[in-house]
Amino acid sequence: MKQIKVYLQFPWKFSVHFYYKYLIQNPPKKIKYINAKKIIPYTFPFSDIIKKIVRKGIGFFFPSLPNAHLTRTKEEFDLIHCAHCLSLNKKPWVADIEWVGQFWVAWKEKGYPNKKYVKKIVNSPYCKKILAWTEWAKKGILK
Repeated sequence: MKQIKVYLQFPWKFSVHFYYKYLIQNPPKKIKYINAKKIIPYTFPFSDIIKKIVRKGIGFFFPSLPNAHLTRTKEEFDLIHCAHCLSLNKKPWVADIEWVGQFWVAWKEKGYPNKKYVKKIVNSPYCKKILAWTEWAKKGILK
């Protein structure tokens, strides 16, 4: 089996969990993360506060905005690994999701906003797998 080139996509310009730092440092066999050197580690102290403020502002103006992104790079890759987000690319992708609220930029606890559009993204032929972190997350995604 050949080596698979994977582009690790984040919804922010930095990694939100140390999990990804360890994943990049110890990739699975036959996996190469092509953008590993460009990933900014989650180290600055107010990043959580900044994310909350930005999400609140986006949620006020665009309450049902899906957390879906286009991966724009000149680098060649075989697969996009979306970390806590979805992909709009017409290339194979997988997403790992900690909880169902990560399908949207600004989660509202009153139901699932714009569920039809998120379902369309997830049911795309390019979406190869949604990796739920827990059984609870899986149940939320299936709901």
